Amino acid sequence: MISGIILASGLSRRFGEEDKLLFNINKKTLIERVCENAAKSNLSEIILVYNNYKIDKLIQNNRIIKVYNDNPQLGMSNSLKLGLKKSNIETKGYLFLLGDQPYIDEKIINEILVNFRDNSIIVPVFNGLNSNPVLFSSVFKNNLLNIKGDKGGRDLIKKFNSSVLKINFKNDKNKDIDYKIDLKKSKS
Repeated sequence: MISGIILASGLSRRFGEEDKLLFNINKKTLIERVCENAAKSNLSEIILVYNNYKIDKLIQNNRIIKVYNDNPQLGMSNSLKLGLKKSNIETKGYLFLLGDQPYIDEKIINEILVNFRDNSIIVPVFNGLNSNPVLFSSVFKNNLLNIKGDKGGRDLIKKFNSSVLKINFKNDKNKDIDYKIDLKKSKS
């Protein structure tokens, strides 16, 4: 059993006033794409951590457990913790998906899941760079719960480097959307 945790409660400061997760790419919002790809994958459960009620109304997939983050200003670590606390106690790992990576499809997710081993951290590599989504074994749960501020598991990846397994992907589906210009690039 592997739990997917979709982090969708960032403040989108770089994007401007609007919530970037509600912007459309080819008639679907970014968050719809991420949720649909996760739902098509072999994840055992999917938890969506969000902070915009429009997302709650938009995502109506029965496979997705929704958790409202009423303190997004506490940073990514708060979203991680909310997702971890909501996950099934018997899960063997946590795959953290970003709500602004609409091109991470079920094939990439499933490839990460197939490579999972107990006590491992699976890091996808695109074009030579570490990326997301990252899969942490449940043995790292307490370490994840102790993260503070606006950061994810990057420090744990460094600290537990001997547990890291990197998987190389030969495409650029890891593009995330941080600025409005990124939307224009992704449409072309």
